[in-house]
Amino acid sequence: MLVAVLIVAVAGFAFAEQPHSESEFRGRIVSDFLSPEGRLSLQAVRLSGYQGPLDLKGYEAAFDSSVGGPEFFPTDAASASDHPDDIYWDNSISPSIPGVGSVVRAAAVYDGRLVVGGDFAIAGGVIANNIAAWDGSSWSPFGTGMNGAVSTLEVWDNRLVAGGPFDTAGGIRANNIASWNGWFWSPLGEGTNGSVEALTIYDNKVIAGGFFDTAGSITANFIAAWDGTTWSQLDSGMSFWVEALTVYDDKLIAGGWFHTAGGIAANQIAAWDGFAWSPLGSGVDRGAVEVLAVYDGQLIAGGWFWFAGSEVVDGIAAWDGSSWSSLGTHAEFWVEALTVYDNELIVGGYVPNGIAAWDGSAWSSLGSGMNNGVLALTVYDSQLIAGGSFTTAGGLAANHLAAWDGSAWSPSGSGTNNRGRALTVYDDKLIAGGDFTKVGSLAASRIASWDGSSWSPLGLGLNNSVRALAVYDNQLIAGGSFTIAGGVAANRIAAWDGSNWLPLGSGVNSSVTALTIYDSQLIVGGFFTTAGSVAANRVAAWDGSSWSPLGSGMSEVVLALAAYDNQLIAGGEFTMAGGVAANRIAAWDRYSWSPLGSGMSGSFVSALAVHNNRLIAGGSFFSAGGNPAAFNIAAWDGFNWSGLFAGIGGEVCALTVKDNLLFIGGTFQTAVTIIDLNYVASWDGSSWSPLGSGMNADVLTLSDYDGTLIAGGDFTMAGAKVSAYLAQWTKPTPCCNADGVRGSVDGLSGPAGEIDVSDLTYLVAYLFQGGIAPPCAEEGNVDGLEGPGGSIDVSDLTYLVAYLFLSGSPPPACP
Repeated sequence: MLVAVLIVAVAGFAFAEQPHSESEFRGRIVSDFLSPEGRLSLQAVRLSGYQGPLDLKGYEAAFDSSVGGPEFFPTDAASASDHPDDIYWDNSISPSIPGVGSVVRAAAVYDGRLVVGGDFAIAGGVIANNIAAWDGSSWSPFGTGMNGAVSTLEVWDNRLVAGGPFDTAGGIRANNIASWNGWFWSPLGEGTNGSVEALTIYDNKVIAGGFFDTAGSITANFIAAWDGTTWSQLDSGMSFWVEALTVYDDKLIAGGWFHTAGGIAANQIAAWDGFAWSPLGSGVDRGAVEVLAVYDGQLIAGGWFWFAGSEVVDGIAAWDGSSWSSLGTHAEFWVEALTVYDNELIVGGYVPNGIAAWDGSAWSSLGSGMNNGVLALTVYDSQLIAGGSFTTAGGLAANHLAAWDGSAWSPSGSGTNNRGRALTVYDDKLIAGGDFTKVGSLAASRIASWDGSSWSPLGLGLNNSVRALAVYDNQLIAGGSFTIAGGVAANRIAAWDGSNWLPLGSGVNSSVTALTIYDSQLIVGGFFTTAGSVAANRVAAWDGSSWSPLGSGMSEVVLALAAYDNQLIAGGEFTMAGGVAANRIAAWDRYSWSPLGSGMSGSFVSALAVHNNRLIAGGSFFSAGGNPAAFNIAAWDGFNWSGLFAGIGGEVCALTVKDNLLFIGGTFQTAVTIIDLNYVASWDGSSWSPLGSGMNADVLTLSDYDGTLIAGGDFTMAGAKVSAYLAQWTKPTPCCNADGVRGSVDGLSGPAGEIDVSDLTYLVAYLFQGGIAPPCAEEGNVDGLEGPGGSIDVSDLTYLVAYLFLSGSPPPACP
């Protein structure tokens, strides 16, 4: 490459660019001779006395015109969390989010693009660690980003400068401050020993303020200057932290929480003229200055304070060069961001609706504003850009970032905009319910259907969260906290008939959290105490026309329902069921409630399923039936509770069974045995297994759709891919037994190992009597061959007969 040739000519040695085995390569690696800025130090090479090849493996090179030489930077390394099975996570069901994945703290315009920094890992549909760029239509990362939050951004000498509590940028060491030259990140010398919270340009230097007391090798109390080569102090700095910087009246202005600047009294704000610090009147009293801007010839200071000079200002004040004044009458402000847009001063923070505008004489709102704080403001492409901790802007979903065009708010990008809480299959489609109002670019209020390639709304949807889904009487049933379904009154429960939403009588009087079918009735659990016009404590039955209670119900909320062993099982927070003691779990036999042993010790049971003829209960508990091995998950065989190995290291929120494996989701990151699981896992009857590198946040619901496991929850990543709140796990489940034989068609064990006459009966019923397909096609394909009936045909039946009844026939073998 050009860079390699250049250095060969200067230093008299050559690069070895191809990878070498350890036995082949005896040279030095390029990082042995790099400065902290990533530049090759020829002096270091000469002083070492080394001559020979340099290994570039793991590094890339680019020519830096500002120094007339090459710079080297690490290639993007695989994340430590990468897992080979991550290829089986499919994000096509929800491949992006609107906006970014978490809080935006800084915004700037660089290279014609909007740049945002904060605490996020995702922007739109790309992985972008704490910093990303938006070009008006799509997001892009800046290399591998930072390993900590980005708190402030500035542009200097055609470079983007970022500050915050990080110590690497693009994989290289960069203590709390770094610059991007269009290709890669570089440190600013040795950086600072604490977070950089504010940046500006003054006297052609980068000025950094923050929580540090050294910059490079010099003492610099909370503020320092970088000239491109070295750090310098600004007199003796401040007595405490600096959070805001700007330039006003040819002076550098610093704000924060300090009482002296350069050794002189200066309350929370001071000016630097290039030689000395001076106060701005008596400054602000108490609190801190967190942001600075210039508007209408005045310096504007915002933060959390009550007085500026002698004026009562409530969080925002103006300095005209000689005195402080308030900005009209307003509610108490905690100001975090300031900018100027359309000749108005825009104020963001923890103010009414997160944002407000000042035109020099009066305050006004910007639409209905945000549902949480605005922490960053800038102007891009003739629009006002706001970033922060909010998730809606103008009533629309806008994850932490939104644009105002002067009349309305709009989010950037598309994608599922909030968590999935419930999943089921109806009319051959996957149904997802939750808190979202949008799926992809489609408006879908809390519920939508997926046909394998695209999403569709279900009418007008619901007006609040969906927590549970089921299919009953050929209708889709949704339960949650809503009161309107498809524009009609439907109190917390409603039915979709394929075209319209219908109420179930007058519904229930509080949230529904669980649904199942038992004894030909729809069973509903939740927080309610009435269903229709009858008393029904947390559990009730709907027969298609009317509501009825199940005994006297439960003492507290029901969170999970399932049918097992001809009984209805309920789990939740209750300690009484039908007037008898029942700790978090109980059974209904059509007449009365009874406990399942001594139940659980802990908080609640929140998920139920049946696996291998046992009832599985998940939740947040320390033991089941007194068995401490049943930690957050337990199995009931009809008589006793047992653990699933040593249990799970966090709450289990969801359970489902697919291909004879038990899948679980929740808030956990490990099994009790310290296996990394990351919110989702499978149990094969003897051990836990991760599903690739899992998710980055809670899994709240699981379902099997068209042979694929679907997960929903709070996560925005699955298997290191952007997967906004929904994801698909596509790995084929190996169904062959551990002893290497096929043929356990019914999924049950028997006296002939895993294979017995019941498997033969099951296969006959499937092939000739319209019976249910084997739980796993691989087990049903006894001979391992394809046939006219797909993988399972008469030859498989013949093989199984021969194995069971003809002496000497070999067992059906796995491949």
